[in-house]
Amino acid sequence: MHIRDLSRVIACGAISSYKYFNDAKQQPYRIKNYSRIIIKRALIQGFLYFDYAKEFPLAIAELSAFVKQGKLKFSVDYHNGIEEAPRGLKGLLMGENKGKVIIRISNDITLKPAL
Repeated sequence: MHIRDLSRVIACGAISSYKYFNDAKQQPYRIKNYSRIIIKRALIQGFLYFDYAKEFPLAIAELSAFVKQGKLKFSVDYHNGIEEAPRGLKGLLMGENKGKVIIRISNDITLKPAL
């Protein structure tokens, strides 16, 4: 209800709705107040991150610098052992994670999240 005239709305990602594909009792989120899009002459456009794959190296360099400077922070939810993989995946799909989900299979390898 609160979009401006000639708004642009970016639609990216739907992982939070994946749980609905296997649960007939629940319905995924649907656009509400669809008529507002028409009244406000808004544009909704999908966005796929790999549309910008050519720009990844520059983005990685800039984002890495921000992390080193403390301007950008991230969090990781680690799960140890293959037996924890189902719990980690379920948490990801249910929106319970606080950051990137990583399943650590072996303690012999030090994992660092890629930016």
